[in-house]
Amino acid sequence: MSSSLTFDAVSHRFGAEEVLRDITLCVPESSCVALLGASGSGKSTLLRIAAGLLPPSAGQVRIDGEDVTAVEAEKRETGLVFQRPLLFPHLSVVDNVAFASRMAGGSKAESRRQAREYLELVQLADYAQRMPGQLSGGQEQRVALARALARRPRILLLDEPFSSLDLGLREDMYELLETIREQLRPTIVLVTHDRREASVLADTIAVLEHGEILQHAPVAQIHHQPASPAVNRILGGLNEVLGVIRAGVHHSALGRITVAPDTPDGPALLMPRQESLQLTGAGEAPARGTVTQIRPSGAHTLVRVTLDAAADQERVDVAVEVTGTPRLSRGDTTGVGLRGTAGWVVPL
Repeated sequence: MSSSLTFDAVSHRFGAEEVLRDITLCVPESSCVALLGASGSGKSTLLRIAAGLLPPSAGQVRIDGEDVTAVEAEKRETGLVFQRPLLFPHLSVVDNVAFASRMAGGSKAESRRQAREYLELVQLADYAQRMPGQLSGGQEQRVALARALARRPRILLLDEPFSSLDLGLREDMYELLETIREQLRPTIVLVTHDRREASVLADTIAVLEHGEILQHAPVAQIHHQPASPAVNRILGGLNEVLGVIRAGVHHSALGRITVAPDTPDGPALLMPRQESLQLTGAGEAPARGTVTQIRPSGAHTLVRVTLDAAADQERVDVAVEVTGTPRLSRGDTTGVGLRGTAGWVVPL
């Protein structure tokens, strides 16, 4: 069912505006890549080019190595799910799904049989005879997903399909998509502006900004080794500590932090994620500072600290995520340290 998808130097213009610039990206068979970025970053445009709904201004789209750039959308063998389900209101649930199977070449009887199988997969077998107007938003989106799968697509394209659902329904859909991945092994391209959604569902994340891919990497790597401050911010990183590297050590208000030995000497930003820092006793860490904000968030608390700095160092604020509620108040002095022994830096 699944295939690889490749964008090779893809660009796109809307009139004089260049919305995609030289995008090269490979999505291996049975993997899931999340296109993550703010509105206007170009992620939905790239998805529509993959689906054949928009022609690129330049570059190629390939499925399993075959150039499909000029292949019409209905012949491209992709399944597409939008933010709005877009079900046929005059057809029952089972007929909505069966319609997609018929369009893929199945007989009427075979299409209805497959439709029921996909409804079973999305846990809506008991709703087969209902009309779309009788469904909740989450149920409608499940039907839309079943309909996309009924086309037996080589690539499954998801354009922010869960963004209009409340948190509980969204979590249910995440579990459902994991089940679909386990059972059908589809190749998936997911467009989202939700960094948590990207991290939960995808194998790799491609961060887009102003029509360019800033970085494409596995989930853990892109979180802890962002290629730039922009990637760090888009992934929710809150810390950028300016310092100087000398002989493999980053010197800043956060103390002396060992970095990769091949990192060149000179100014550099240390970008530890908030969960990679820890609070300690004021005399137990190489850095200390004053608590300026304490913000509870469920099981965790975000603590902001203004670090003390030497005369030749830039004063800096850092955010530290801790479990539970720390025994601290605004104005208290606390130590701040890095979990582990090495830090990730970007030379300037």
